[in-house]
Amino acid sequence: MITLTHVDDTRLYQAEHSTDPGFLTYYVSDQEVEKKDLPPTITVDTEWWSKSTLRGYFLILPNEPADIRAFAAVTDEYPFGVPGHASFAWVQYQENPAKINNVYKLDLNQDEGGELLITTGAMFRFSTIISFLSWLMRASERVLLFRITSSSTCSMRSPSFSITKK
Repeated sequence: MITLTHVDDTRLYQAEHSTDPGFLTYYVSDQEVEKKDLPPTITVDTEWWSKSTLRGYFLILPNEPADIRAFAAVTDEYPFGVPGHASFAWVQYQENPAKINNVYKLDLNQDEGGELLITTGAMFRFSTIISFLSWLMRASERVLLFRITSSSTCSMRSPSFSITKK
């Protein structure tokens, strides 16, 4: 279980402060949800994962930003879009001046049976995936699993991991 705390007057949630590599935030990209209606914390567990209506992205950064409000401001300006289900994005963030240089998104949606589907193609360095899974296993008792369906292909090419929607 992972608990994230709302950064006041933003659409961003943050994990506990840490000097460890890898920092997790959650950005509610659905502009139809008013900032004032966002809960003070979200606890990511299997129930939240399967029932949450707060659509957006788990934003994964190499390190915790020095100024979380500056990061929240540039996150609000970035065109993330609204995924069908809580999704993931690996973010290359620059502190000074504050800006997002690059984003690698993995959009998810649920099918009629409630199974998660990868809905966009993405390419990641394999070491990034391993680092993220290692971090996630340390941060949570449960690892969220994805089903690669016949509508997607998964291939491994050194040194990258590629998921492509057919």
